[in-house]
Amino acid sequence: MNLTSQIIDAIGKSPIAFSKVVNGNNVNGWISREMWVLPDAIKRVEKKWPSLNRGNIALLCGASSELPETLAAFAPGLSKFPLIAIPDVDVRSIVALFRTGAYAEENNNLPPIFDSIRLKLNEGLRSLFNQQQNIRQEANWQQENCQGVQEAVEAIYKIAPFNIIFATEAGLRAKFHRPVSKLLAKKIAQIIEGINIEASEAIEPLSVAEHIHQKQEYRLWWD
Repeated sequence: MNLTSQIIDAIGKSPIAFSKVVNGNNVNGWISREMWVLPDAIKRVEKKWPSLNRGNIALLCGASSELPETLAAFAPGLSKFPLIAIPDVDVRSIVALFRTGAYAEENNNLPPIFDSIRLKLNEGLRSLFNQQQNIRQEANWQQENCQGVQEAVEAIYKIAPFNIIFATEAGLRAKFHRPVSKLLAKKIAQIIEGINIEASEAIEPLSVAEHIHQKQEYRLWWD
């Protein structure tokens, strides 16, 4: 089965092609036209990615502001996600493409970058200048946080290879290729907790290390 046939078999007919420069490298891939609710999208990814992985093709579901087509089906309470197939891509580039970690806020006093309400409340050149400074500060912090997430994900991959099966600016989910021991799970948990203190909230009542060992996966999550 050639590349095109493999992609169509995994994500459906007439996929949307994209090409992006990520961390200085060209990343090309395809986005499905069909959208799925998250549980169904995850099931399809888990069913199809083993065969694609043999051809060095990453398969995941998710959404990114870098790929506007992935945001087409977002709606309050029932977000749907497309499948994305990307040949010859490393995990760090996937995290960069989906800007994982950008959703996190540095502190409660710093407004979101797209907070139009605060823009309307500010009056005068002084307020506008302050708002522009805050936006720059938030944008810089988001970039730094995304960089930290990329480094952490790369560090995890070096000690326990995995496939990313879901990614957005607010979270990530990955399945390990081989069984992860309790000791290795603790090491991975330390890396995760170093960049994502909220990770445990998505997997309660388990700890991060317990979740990694029992589920053989890890999750990043920002509220």
